Amino acid sequence: MSTQEAITVLRLRERATLDWLERAFGFALSEVTEGDDGGLAHAQLRWGDSWLMASTGGRIDQPTGAASVYLTVADDEDVDAAYTRAMAEPGAVSVLEPEDMPYGGRNASIADPDGNVWSVGSYHPRS
Repeated sequence: MSTQEAITVLRLRERATLDWLERAFGFALSEVTEGDDGGLAHAQLRWGDSWLMASTGGRIDQPTGAASVYLTVADDEDVDAAYTRAMAEPGAVSVLEPEDMPYGGRNASIADPDGNVWSVGSYHPRS
């Protein structure tokens, strides 16, 4: 097993965005630690074999809504289904409707209520 991974860390306005991610994309929330200030100190979400971490505060001054995350799915039909599912959630904003990409695969992008952009695509980067 490799000890090197790239894990996206999100700064959220409120914990409700975690629930939104579960409903919109099917993330599995695995851990939540509340902060002393009543905010979200740490959360872990799983997407397939990948992880995200999130908080509503922290020691690093990072704005909310600054992240862009690419989620891979098996095929083009899954892109359309993921877009439809996410857009059904209150607060979703369409950034890019599903379309075939010139480099291969299909892609769509949706902004969450905090402004983070979630791209869903059937293109899988390879070395």
